[in-house]
Amino acid sequence: MMERLLSKLTVPSDVLQAAAYSLCLQTGAVGCFISTDSLNYMDVVVGSMRVRRSSDNPNGVSVADIKELDRYSGYMQNGIYFYRTVVDWYVGVDSPLYPKHTVERYIDRVIEATYPVYNILKAQSSKINNVDALTGCLTRAEFFKHISSHFKTLLVKDLPLYIFYMDFNNFKIINDTLGHDMGDAVLRSIASEIKNIFLGYGSLYRVGGDEFIGIAFGIKDDQAQFIAKQIESVTRQAPCGLFVSISVGIKRFTKNEYKYDKNSIDDTIKQYVADAESGMYSHKKALKAASKSKNVIICSSCPYRQKQSIASTV
Repeated sequence: MMERLLSKLTVPSDVLQAAAYSLCLQTGAVGCFISTDSLNYMDVVVGSMRVRRSSDNPNGVSVADIKELDRYSGYMQNGIYFYRTVVDWYVGVDSPLYPKHTVERYIDRVIEATYPVYNILKAQSSKINNVDALTGCLTRAEFFKHISSHFKTLLVKDLPLYIFYMDFNNFKIINDTLGHDMGDAVLRSIASEIKNIFLGYGSLYRVGGDEFIGIAFGIKDDQAQFIAKQIESVTRQAPCGLFVSISVGIKRFTKNEYKYDKNSIDDTIKQYVADAESGMYSHKKALKAASKSKNVIICSSCPYRQKQSIASTV
C-alpha cells in the first residue's frame, strides 16, 4: 500500500508527509516527524509533535540527546520515541501504542520504501529549479523571466497581455491555529485548482507565501474576465469551518498607459505588477466590507481549535 502511494507522488515533501502519516497510522501514534537532515529543522511534522519540537522548551524534546543516538538505538522522552535509522534520518513517533521493537520494525519498513523515492524526486527537483516544490507552480524568478520575454514581444506586436495578482483570504489564521501542515495542504489544493483554470490560457507562478501571479498572453477581454471569476469562485473549508477564498486583481497591459522601451523594461514590469497588486487589495477590501457581520467564527466545539474563537480577517 505504501509503495503504491509513493509511486503516485511527484514532490519530495509530499513523500515525507505520506510516510509520516503512514507511521502514525501503523503505530497508533498521535504525532510523528521525519527529519532527513538536522533536527534544528524538521523536514515534516504531523500531529502533536509540532508544538513540542523546540530544544529550548523545558517540556519539549532534547535535540542534543536525539542527535547522539546510535543507529538502531531508541530514545524516549515525554512519551515520544525517537529513532535514528540506517540512512541517518531521524524519526519520532508520539505516544505509540505498540512496544519498542514493533515500532522500530514499522519505521524501518516505511523508511526503506520512502528513502529511494525521496532521493530520486529531490534530485529531479534540484535540476528543475524553475518549479515551486510545494505547489508545482512556476517560481517568482520564472515569472520575471517570462513577463520580460512577453514585453519584448510587445515591442514588436500589440497583443493583449493580462496578469492576475492573487492572494488568499483567511490563510494566516489556518497556519496559526491548525499548523503549517494543514496550511500547506490547503495551499497545494487551491494552487492545483488555479493551475487548471489557466490551462490553455497561460501560466501560474508562486511569488510569495500565499501570493500567486497568473499570466495570460493574447487572450480576449471576455476570456480574462472569465478567468478572474473562476479564480474568485475557488474556496476551501478547513476542519475548523473557516473558508479560505482568493482575492484577485486583474490588469491589462496597454502601451498608452505604460511608456517603455527595451532599456526600461524592468521599471515598467515593476509598475505593472504593482498596479495589479493594488487591484487585488481593492478586491480584498471590498470583501472585508461585505462580510463585516460575519467576521467572527466561534469554534468552541472544534477539535482542532487552539483558541476559543477565531477572528476572521479577510
